[in-house]
Amino acid sequence: RGPGSVTLGATFLCTVGADYYGAIAGYYRGLLRAGIIRSKHNSTRKTQIALTPQFCAWGAQVERQKEEDKQDEEFLTGLYKDFKASGMKAGLFSIDDKWEGAYGTLEHSTTRFPHFEQFLDQLRADGLQVGLWAAIMRCEQPSYFGLTEDHMLKQPDGTPYVVRRSGKADYYIFDFTRPEVANAVSDVVRKFIRRYKPDVFKFDFGYEMPPIGIAAPRDRKWAGERLMARGLDIVIKAMREVNPDQVVMYYNLSPLFLEYFDLHSPDDLYLDVGDYDVEANRRFFFSSLLGSLGVPTYGS
Repeated sequence: RGPGSVTLGATFLCTVGADYYGAIAGYYRGLLRAGIIRSKHNSTRKTQIALTPQFCAWGAQVERQKEEDKQDEEFLTGLYKDFKASGMKAGLFSIDDKWEGAYGTLEHSTTRFPHFEQFLDQLRADGLQVGLWAAIMRCEQPSYFGLTEDHMLKQPDGTPYVVRRSGKADYYIFDFTRPEVANAVSDVVRKFIRRYKPDVFKFDFGYEMPPIGIAAPRDRKWAGERLMARGLDIVIKAMREVNPDQVVMYYNLSPLFLEYFDLHSPDDLYLDVGDYDVEANRRFFFSSLLGSLGVPTYGS
């Protein structure tokens, strides 16, 4: 409810199948026929990177209680030593949350990782590709970008929306409808790709998108989940200005983001301990539908 009318501009596509899997497959085919989506056609190099078996540090971080600010160089180098000793034949080593000094800056913490770039050089010297995680739409320090709290999503009372963890203020979320935000974040993203040269970028964020009743951007036509599309259009395009073959991984099952995502990640399976095999198969089963559109499920 509100003071005026709201135009959704939405269209609907309904499909029927012999089972759930078939109905979803029919939905994807219908989107293709309608021209709403297009199958991906990557370069040979991009396909090779996307199909490289990966080792991701996230599971070990959780198991060793090294999440977020507790992750440090001692943990990372020790994990890599264990990785090499294991004989695992992964071709890419992915570093997860939180190698950054602050969310959104896309610069490593010089206190927790004094030799971070040398570590990346070592991975490459050992013949491995590099993966880096970031939740780019988070912002801990607006001033780092030459921005203020006014450039973040706002609550209905006009105050900045803050994501809180353990009762403390953690970070804001960028209002990507503001030109100042788009320009500032694009510059930081381009510097990130030039400096660290990740082969795979593990994008994180979507589940944190607040409902419009909780927070909204200045331009309401991008409110709700549409803000995700606006942010991706800015961030991923900036990445590919520097590296056209940049591989981006995410854990969504929507075919509407084919332009931005190249890999599906069945992430956080550690949450299903005790039911791991069932949940893993469920995710692989449904994500295989994206494979027909050119988005494989990554191998861990």
